[in-house]
Amino acid sequence: MTSTEPGVMNLNGKVAFVTGGAGGFGRAITQILLENGAQVALCDIDEDRTQAAAKELGAVGFTLDVSDFEANHKVVADIEAHFGGLDIAFLNAGISGGLRGADALDLDGYRRIMGINLDGVVYGTDAVLPALRKRGGGCIVATASMAGLVAPPGNPFYALTKAAVIGYVRSLGVELAHDGIRMHALCPGFADTPIINRMRDNFEKANFPIIEPRTVAETFIEAVKSPDSGLAWLIQAGVEPAPFKFRGVPAARHADGTRAGVPTSVNPDAQKPNSGGNK
Repeated sequence: MTSTEPGVMNLNGKVAFVTGGAGGFGRAITQILLENGAQVALCDIDEDRTQAAAKELGAVGFTLDVSDFEANHKVVADIEAHFGGLDIAFLNAGISGGLRGADALDLDGYRRIMGINLDGVVYGTDAVLPALRKRGGGCIVATASMAGLVAPPGNPFYALTKAAVIGYVRSLGVELAHDGIRMHALCPGFADTPIINRMRDNFEKANFPIIEPRTVAETFIEAVKSPDSGLAWLIQAGVEPAPFKFRGVPAARHADGTRAGVPTSVNPDAQKPNSGGNK
């Protein structure tokens, strides 16, 4: 974790880019951003659903396939042209995939889940960084998952993409903080979105508590207003959302047992306090 300049972001008048905005977390976060006075570019892959959701909520709709590198850059340019700039990005589009790692690899399915869940975050980040730097800073929040922290069996490629998003955010968030750009990951457990539809009956029979998208949206606002960067926010039913406390990895040691510091030429942030993730 690294801190940027002190101060809380005032969302009134800010411009936000939301992917996967037509439903689930994207829709809930579009709503809460609008409630806080932000202007929202709601993006999704289906044009009809995108425009319908944007019209209903009061956002501006843009069609986007997040797995397309050039499309990410084009939509950000269109957003800047429409609103005059960009301050916040919520890189949220994702699918569960439903691929079992023990089966023969479904290469098309593998490429699809990687393209949406991981490339969508990397491509989206690459597209928004120049726009945020023009504004002197901003915030990027990516949707990861509790599956990226605990890796439950049964859907290894979903867990893979979400663990990768968490690692990407924790590493890049430290670097970007020096530019006044904060980056966070949201790690919700089982939530009331279409991703759990195939398991919904099982949850209901077990009386298992499901997270409301509004709870995730409220945590998103907390993350955007946080002065820190590189945090993975755990959101679990019945538990107060908070940055996940990663256990520190044992440091390398010299033969005499003394701690070996990482050379600053290898990692310039290694010697800085509060860098490299919350321990």
